Amino acid sequence: GDERARRLSSLARSLSEHLVEAGHVTRLAARRSGDASRGQDADGPFALVHPHCHQRSVIGTGADHKVLEAMGYRPRILDAGCCGLAGSFGFNASHEGVSRTIGTDIWLPKVQAELSDAGPGAVFVVDGFSCREQLDHLGPELASQATTLAHLVRGKL
Repeated sequence: GDERARRLSSLARSLSEHLVEAGHVTRLAARRSGDASRGQDADGPFALVHPHCHQRSVIGTGADHKVLEAMGYRPRILDAGCCGLAGSFGFNASHEGVSRTIGTDIWLPKVQAELSDAGPGAVFVVDGFSCREQLDHLGPELASQATTLAHLVRGKL
């Protein structure tokens, strides 16, 4: 019931939400259209996005989609499910086996299939801390391909 807490929570947003709300998507699109070396619009590379479960269920991925499109990517939000780590869940010794099973038997095969289908030039965007940790632990070959939205945007504004 604290008004200060309500106000503070209303100001919290993701990087992509900030970029959209601050008008940077227009700048990204304008910069891309002036960049002859990129020259990719509808035929640009895929950006495969694995959102953290909390982002997917509470915040959504619409802002990520807008930012990536403005940079010339064809965003595809992966439906690979939860990575299995889910914050501290997978770090709890009693949950580690379940976490590992979800990651290796369900999540990683779906991610690998999506990346394979996307073809060359695709980028793999994984912003969630838990997801990146799980990727580092269970799929280091995929972790080396992963990037963040912040890395893609860096130097573009």
